[in-house]
Amino acid sequence: MDYPKSRASELGLYNGKFTSGIPGLRPASVDDASFMNEMVDSILAVQVAAGQTNAEGDVTQLLKGILALMQKQVILDDTGTGANAYAATNMIPLVTDSLSRGLEQRIVVGHTNTGASVYSPDGMAEKPILGLAMQPLQGGEMVEGGIAVLAYSPTANDNAGAWILVRCSGGAQQLAAASKTNHAITKGQADSLYAAIGDVSSQVGKPFFWPVGSSPSDGILMNGASLPSATYPALFSKLVKYKNGATITIATPGVVNWPGHGFAANAPVKFTTTGALPTGITAGTTYYVVSTGLATDTFQISATVGGTAINLSGSQSGTHTAISAPYGCANDLSTFNVPNVPSDYTVVQASGNEGSTTVGQVIAHSHAAESQALAVGVTGGPTSYGQNAGQTSSTGGPANLAAGVRMRFYIHFK
Repeated sequence: MDYPKSRASELGLYNGKFTSGIPGLRPASVDDASFMNEMVDSILAVQVAAGQTNAEGDVTQLLKGILALMQKQVILDDTGTGANAYAATNMIPLVTDSLSRGLEQRIVVGHTNTGASVYSPDGMAEKPILGLAMQPLQGGEMVEGGIAVLAYSPTANDNAGAWILVRCSGGAQQLAAASKTNHAITKGQADSLYAAIGDVSSQVGKPFFWPVGSSPSDGILMNGASLPSATYPALFSKLVKYKNGATITIATPGVVNWPGHGFAANAPVKFTTTGALPTGITAGTTYYVVSTGLATDTFQISATVGGTAINLSGSQSGTHTAISAPYGCANDLSTFNVPNVPSDYTVVQASGNEGSTTVGQVIAHSHAAESQALAVGVTGGPTSYGQNAGQTSSTGGPANLAAGVRMRFYIHFK
């Protein structure tokens, strides 16, 4: 909408605008029906776009319409086709001069990003999308179907300009590193904190006491039981180490090659094969790592803990598998055993059920008691003595017990 400058002479415009005229100097402008209709239609278009019904007597409708449109957020469709490349078309196309600080774009994300991403509205040059930490995206911050809010920053990206991802529904949010007590921490900071106290993301393989009668949902009783490896894969990987394709050097003594085995002296190890093992090793028999010759990738074995390294001879064939399962496992690795803590080994109080508290007691016993009496007669008369033996009653229980709670040892399997 603009003044009808193309008809300035016809309508009597002065300096491109309508004038009331000056008597004797210039005439008043002509009221043009076409222009007046265009002007009113433009105003009505704003009111209709804001969802209003035009009312002749309501002079506040234009203001209400403008305010309503300010509250209404335009959400554009993502038209980007390349991986991690996003685009959109605005009703009024953006140009370089319109890229002002804080200019926002809202788009319905067409595909989930997998790494650093760019945005190019209205065919403009691509500019990077940065997270709130002013770093390139890493993946998963913009999710397919989510509504992403992008704000332009002319000083970001070393003053070359970038779009800042303010938020995206369903997407991960990038954060700056926390520096105050009420700040949210990043995953990197959390990982650093947890590293100091160990991996708390998983308790698999860690033993724990359980002081109640029912079994825990994430624990297996440590009673030496055999478990199917397929059912408890995480616990299996914690308790059993194996190397399919371990090689054995026939020598005096023999040497087992297992890159990065991580064993200490006396660690148990056994072997299986698809062919034949060297003479000196029997499949399925447990041997022990010898301290002598123990290296990062190789070790020797003995038949007993702390024993002499075994000499190997003969020939070998097939693929060998070396297995270390301190608590036992099947030769085909289909099952494995949990540690065995004998029944009542962890009992604090032997009486009662798990989780029940009991008072202490002393084993029942009795004590001997003896009394003596002395009787003295009259002068010149006889003197008498008496002695009586007795016993206290027996009280107490069948054993000496401390007060406490009966507990068992379990091991986390998830």
